[in-house]
Amino acid sequence: MMRRLSLIFRRTIFYNYVQYLILGRKFIIWTTLVFALASLIYFLTEKEEYLSESEFIPPDLRTLPVQAGASVVPGTAEDISQLIAYLYSEAVTNKMVHIFRLVERYEITATSPRIRFRKIKSLIGRNIIIFRTKAQTIRIQTYDINPDTSYLINQFLVNEAEKFCRNIAKHRENYQRAVESMDSLKREMSNLENKLSEARYNYKVFTLSDAQEAPTQTAIQLMLRNPDALRQYDKVVSMETRLRRFQELYARAYEHVESARRLLETYPNLLIMVSPPYKPEFSDRPRIFRNTVIAGGIGFLLSAFIVVYLGMLGFFEKDLEKAKERELIAEKA
Repeated sequence: MMRRLSLIFRRTIFYNYVQYLILGRKFIIWTTLVFALASLIYFLTEKEEYLSESEFIPPDLRTLPVQAGASVVPGTAEDISQLIAYLYSEAVTNKMVHIFRLVERYEITATSPRIRFRKIKSLIGRNIIIFRTKAQTIRIQTYDINPDTSYLINQFLVNEAEKFCRNIAKHRENYQRAVESMDSLKREMSNLENKLSEARYNYKVFTLSDAQEAPTQTAIQLMLRNPDALRQYDKVVSMETRLRRFQELYARAYEHVESARRLLETYPNLLIMVSPPYKPEFSDRPRIFRNTVIAGGIGFLLSAFIVVYLGMLGFFEKDLEKAKERELIAEKA
């Protein structure tokens, strides 16, 4: 039975392939060793890189803003795609390159802006990985030769995701507008107070609000005898009225700013953190053993393909004839 199976196998084309591999075994072994050794030397000279990971669930962007103290609704696949697209956007990338000085850190010396941009994008694509998991969460993986920097870049991306969601809620924008409005009112009040004090000092103008105090009654009598003071009286009264209105508006603006500030402080975290960023303690790359095995496997497959291809071209024809002669002699014996 075994003899019959052996004869059948010899008639197939796979038998010839096996013969080619046996005849070219030295070339295959040496090529595999060269690939594995080259990979080992290369990755031994590489710097160790540390991995920091974080994972979170974005909110449902269509339900923003939520009330202070309310629970956040988890986002859908569309929300995840929007947030990943934002984290990969040019605005976030340029901000990250500027803050962490990635051009100097990656030692990019190209003078051409296009080449420099291409190298930065390539290195960022290699060291920063943002993807959607099967559990419908966003996972961020950041690599760097420094564990602190790896953690800080990961935390920066999480903060940018939080800012993106908060900007949709518009609460911070409303707070900033309220602060700007209050600052503008404060400047107007200061200018009006300066003009009012100059008018009082230059023209000795006193209004009915000042007449309630006894020491100013004499001054008012003197003002009534001064024609210039009488000409400026209406102007001073108008400025006093405007100042009182500004003070009322300023009080309302202050209450609005305080309300917006309390809302920001008590506003819920929009990102549902599954795993917050952490500072790694052990290096994750290069994975020397795995890469060496992969390189050896590539060398083996490449050399085996070359050997089989050369065998099909008749490179091992004489060696095959000698092998067949030895088999015939062995069978007769």
